[in-house]
Amino acid sequence: MKNIVVIFSNSRRLLNFLSLGFLKVIFITLLSQNSIYAEDVGANPSSVPTELDLIAKSVIESQIKAFQRADIDAAYAFASPDIKSKFENAEVFGTMVKSAYPVIWKPEEFQFMKSMMVLDVIVQRVLFFDDNKKMYVFDYLIKKFDERWLINGVYLVENYSSGA
Repeated sequence: MKNIVVIFSNSRRLLNFLSLGFLKVIFITLLSQNSIYAEDVGANPSSVPTELDLIAKSVIESQIKAFQRADIDAAYAFASPDIKSKFENAEVFGTMVKSAYPVIWKPEEFQFMKSMMVLDVIVQRVLFFDDNKKMYVFDYLIKKFDERWLINGVYLVENYSSGA
């Protein structure tokens, strides 16, 4: 694929036209870094080295378990500085997660799916079930900040299909 530059003024409209999944996550990642262009939109995703895969899963699982215990301070500790800048404290962050992402706050069950590296971000897909056995799929963005891997975003995969 040739290197291309994408310039957009209405990022929400652009996201509506993109297929859901990892391509959308690439754009969301770029947008969250206040980028106004992206070279080589495909970004050549690669597999995640085993060590980083284990770290990403540990970070995500630790935050989910903290939510299950209603330990919002512990859960907030796994949020990146970018996320923390949007919520003035752990209580506000916890309230948002509890109301906007109830299945993440208290899942009946969750399991890890595929992961990939996109630029310097680990994208870990996680399957959740609520207490009614309804399925939800989220992509977690895990990024390194000052020698520590933290959650830098969580995005619902709206039209997830297992391919079956």
